[in-house]
Amino acid sequence: MLRAEQDSEVGPQEINKEELEGNSMRCGRKLAKDGEYCWRWTGFNFGFDLLVTYTNRYIIFKRNTLNQPCSGSVSLQPRRSIAFRLRLASFDSSGKLICSRTTGYQILTLEKDQEQVVMNLDSKLLIFPLYICCNFLYISPEKRIENNRHPENPEN
Repeated sequence: MLRAEQDSEVGPQEINKEELEGNSMRCGRKLAKDGEYCWRWTGFNFGFDLLVTYTNRYIIFKRNTLNQPCSGSVSLQPRRSIAFRLRLASFDSSGKLICSRTTGYQILTLEKDQEQVVMNLDSKLLIFPLYICCNFLYISPEKRIENNRHPENPEN
């Protein structure tokens, strides 16, 4: 959290599939029928309040910053990036996969209160209930020293 607020960490700038899979927040939601939905997947999101909206066959991400009741509750940096992969799936009554879609791995940079369509769904292929799964990586993973040597530190 300190890196995100104090070191001008704006989020991931490149995609590393292993880091995304190993360090991302994983979220899911079931949409029972077609309609309008808006939700947050809450958690330790490094001050990134991300609203997810499903409406008119679009999935939209919105960075929510300006209308927060508590100052300091979200990052107010001008731009923030997230790495994500969004997946959708529908199943028949026996549990067999009917349709699935994915965005693949992407990086999205949003300014304050900016929204972006991340998926446009073909109405002919979309069957409910619809299961939505997403992996999010809000900050760049810290680089680790790959060798077995430890940096010299006289205080330890």
